[in-house]
Amino acid sequence: MGVPARDARAVKTPKFFIPENQIQNGTAVITGGDARHIALALRLKAGGMVTVCCSGMDHVCEILSVSGETVRLAVRSSAYECSEPPVMATLFQATPKSDKFEMIIQKCVELGVHEIVPVLTEHTVVKPQAHTQEIRIKRYNKIAESAAKQSGRSYVPAVAATISLAEAAERAKGMDIRFVCHEKERARRAGDHIKRVWGAFEKDAVTAKTAAVFVGPEGGFSDGEIESLKKSGITAVSLGGRVLRTETAAFTALIILLYETGGL
Repeated sequence: MGVPARDARAVKTPKFFIPENQIQNGTAVITGGDARHIALALRLKAGGMVTVCCSGMDHVCEILSVSGETVRLAVRSSAYECSEPPVMATLFQATPKSDKFEMIIQKCVELGVHEIVPVLTEHTVVKPQAHTQEIRIKRYNKIAESAAKQSGRSYVPAVAATISLAEAAERAKGMDIRFVCHEKERARRAGDHIKRVWGAFEKDAVTAKTAAVFVGPEGGFSDGEIESLKKSGITAVSLGGRVLRTETAAFTALIILLYETGGL
């Protein structure tokens, strides 16, 4: 049996993400903070409609009951969500100041990033403390979830724990498209602009499923770091003739990648 066509109400109803074990045999359950939001902020009651997303599928549901921190639902229609880009892009972002990083998470999730990995570099201004990392990562992932809901995505991108640049390069191995944004490339003949080097990616872009995008901190990558990334097979590109802030570079690089691979 095919998947039912999308119910038009899915676009208009509040959206929530739930794990697979919370939807079975035509019924679903929302618990915790989302349940409180439905009851107290949205003031929805039995008969109201919401959309729950699980494993890339949207389920338009009717509320059966709202009790305490539990909302029980009946699935009325289901459809695979088509909002996800064809290429799963991982942003390896050198950690900027916290407010900038939170904005990068929010906007890149809206654009369609698949995962965000904070990276420590030589010029990283703010060095995260180990004892606060768990709290920060939890907050970052809440921001990602909120942005995914707002933008109607069917997947919540994860914000990973902070790793070193060497670990990031190792993690990027095997990805179909890999490039690092570097402002000094604009002064070089080879690879001085992302469009110039995109020709090397075009064949891969047709069948590409994964991509790695490296963006430096406020002070940029050091020359040694760029050379190390190049030795790992990561292409250095310029985003144009102007030096962009780290948050602007992240948005720009992701937009170009998604446009060129059919994700926009």
